[in-house]
Amino acid sequence: MTTGIETFNFDILLRDKFPFQPPIIMAKTRFSDPSLADGRDLLTCLLPDEQREWRPSMNLFDIIQQIPDFISHIIGKEEQPGAKNEIRALGRFHLNLNYDMLIWLNNADCRVFPC
Repeated sequence: MTTGIETFNFDILLRDKFPFQPPIIMAKTRFSDPSLADGRDLLTCLLPDEQREWRPSMNLFDIIQQIPDFISHIIGKEEQPGAKNEIRALGRFHLNLNYDMLIWLNNADCRVFPC
């Protein structure tokens, strides 16, 4: 995804039962402080305002088209007082979701520390 000069990378994971299971959309590029490039699922942040849950009838292309506005909104919000807590609360982490940690360990923007 490119806006102006900068490039923003996102991973979209489609599970076995897609579209009956929602996709998982994760930022791979750090564009906010605190960073949202930490493995959290940002799908709910990209759904239209009237929709708060994924439906199998939703079009993945329409969701992807929301990413530039989402990035602009977050970058603009960072300057507001108290925005760090709001940004920190965005998205969700999936417990027991198996994915390759090397994806995050090899990405310097993620700030992941193995322990």
